[in-house]
Amino acid sequence: MDGLLRRSPDIAPSSASAIQTFLRCPHRFLFERCLHWEEPETLPDVHTLDALTYGTLFHSVMESFFGASADDFYTHRGRVEEHLRRSGTEADRLLDELVRFYPLEGDALVRERERLRDDVEHALRHEWERQGVAVACIERPFGYPEPVSIEGLPVR
Repeated sequence: MDGLLRRSPDIAPSSASAIQTFLRCPHRFLFERCLHWEEPETLPDVHTLDALTYGTLFHSVMESFFGASADDFYTHRGRVEEHLRRSGTEADRLLDELVRFYPLEGDALVRERERLRDDVEHALRHEWERQGVAVACIERPFGYPEPVSIEGLPVR
């Protein structure tokens, strides 16, 4: 077989972790580093939302709620129950939107809806009890609204 496989720069281990992979399992080195094969993605769990998905959903609910109601909420206009009802409606809406693309089976949707509503309620009750909170902004954009021209560089 000598000469059938020519050495190329892509095949030679080029880092400490690549050398370690090569020494532990040459087949794995071939598959991952030379052929760029990766483990296939697994299907999402149909019984619970993974932590990243759930965290993103929770933050989306809070952002949406405070984007629409921060002033009323922090100045205690209305009762806390009214705010909790609105946040619960928003949590339901965003979860329903998510499950169009993320499979949840059977009681999982009911459990995740209850978990989300409980977590949102807990966070809002905590915020409601805080004293002297003034809202500066919920999401502040940064940067410049128009591209900045830099001498000698193309503007995209």
